[in-house]
Amino acid sequence: MEKEINLMKKLLILLLAGIWCLGLGNFAEAGPVNPSFEDAPALTGWTQSAGGVFEQAASAGVFTPTATVLPKAGSYFAVVSVVDTYWSADLSQAFVLNAGDQLSGWAYFEAGDFLPYDDYGAVRIYNQAGQQLAELWKKSVTDVNDYGHSADWEAWTPWIAPAAGTYTLQLYVENVYDAGYSSRAFFDDIQVVTPAAAAVVIPLPGSLLLLGSGLAGLAGMRLRKKA
Repeated sequence: MEKEINLMKKLLILLLAGIWCLGLGNFAEAGPVNPSFEDAPALTGWTQSAGGVFEQAASAGVFTPTATVLPKAGSYFAVVSVVDTYWSADLSQAFVLNAGDQLSGWAYFEAGDFLPYDDYGAVRIYNQAGQQLAELWKKSVTDVNDYGHSADWEAWTPWIAPAAGTYTLQLYVENVYDAGYSSRAFFDDIQVVTPAAAAVVIPLPGSLLLLGSGLAGLAGMRLRKKA
């Protein structure tokens, strides 16, 4: 009888451990690598497109009016611009998000051209199939005037993942109507916030819960009979 009870206990422990692991499997560690561009070497984790100029900057001078842009957070931020003869450039990264995770960040735009050459910077999110799901921020020459720039760092529109999966974040700059006089966009302090409840409550299939409860009850009955 004692051997049967010990075996039952072991089976129950293994079952509960399996259920716990199953729950954790549905809650992956989420978010991009090097989200605030602090890591060395510069821009680790980010894919750089052809035709781009990409920098990890501690500060950047802008004009009209003259100002110095400092990081929104930490010691560095990313600068994206386009090499002459190219039309666009971007930094991108694919990463996992859980359902309900909120993605946010900050951006700044500097116009290197004049109207009607309405260059712009943008932040976009794509699903695993490459379909654009949302544009979280966009700023153009029209918004800041010829050779102008943002008044300050601007928060993206926060975006909430509709389902668990792999998403791609794109930090983008485009030359419009020509392939010269590139504008620049700065990006910093990208964050993924996970709802607190999701980290605590682990959904479990009803059949497994019933099985676990049944085994626990059976083990209890064996112990009472022995007593």
